Amino acid sequence: MKQARIAILIVVILVCAAVSFHVLQRSANHDHSPPVGHAKPARAELMLYCGAGIRPAADALIEAFEAKHHIKINVTYSGSGFLLGQIATLQTGDLFMPGAEWYVDRAIEKGLALRETKRIVAFFVPEIFVRKGNPHNIESLQDLTRKGLRLGFGDERSCAVGKKTLKILEKNDI
Repeated sequence: MKQARIAILIVVILVCAAVSFHVLQRSANHDHSPPVGHAKPARAELMLYCGAGIRPAADALIEAFEAKHHIKINVTYSGSGFLLGQIATLQTGDLFMPGAEWYVDRAIEKGLALRETKRIVAFFVPEIFVRKGNPHNIESLQDLTRKGLRLGFGDERSCAVGKKTLKILEKNDI
C-alpha cells in the first residue's frame, strides 16, 4: 500500500510538471496580454484527452492543477484508441494521456504530437483482486490455474491492462 501511495505521488508530480511545461511552452508562443478595456485576462484553458482507466487519478490531478494554476482543464475520457481517432479527426486538443505508451507513439507517427513533448507520467500495475476473505486462498499467479475458479480479465483488444495480462500469463506459462 505504501508503494502505491509513493507511485501516485510520483504520478501527481510528473503530470503537474508535464502540464506546467506545456502551458509555459504555449504561453511563450502566444500573446496573453489582456484585451483593451478588460482588467483581467480570460482564464486559460487546456483540452485533455485521457484514457478512461486512469480517470480516478486524473480527476484528482486535474482538480489540484486547476486550483493551483487557475487553468481550466477540459477533459474527454474514453478508450485510448477512440481518443486517438478523435484527435486525428478533430485536430484539436492540448494533452493526450492514454492508458498505454503505444498510443502516444502512434500519435507521434501520425504527426499529431511532437516526440520531444512525450513524457511517461504513470504506469499500470496489474493486480489480482479476490473475493472478500479470499475463500480460494489465491496468493500467486499459479493459483489461478486451479479448477473451479471463475476469472475475469481486461479485453486485450480494447484495454492496455488486457494486453499486459496476456503477456504476464504467457511469460508464466499459464
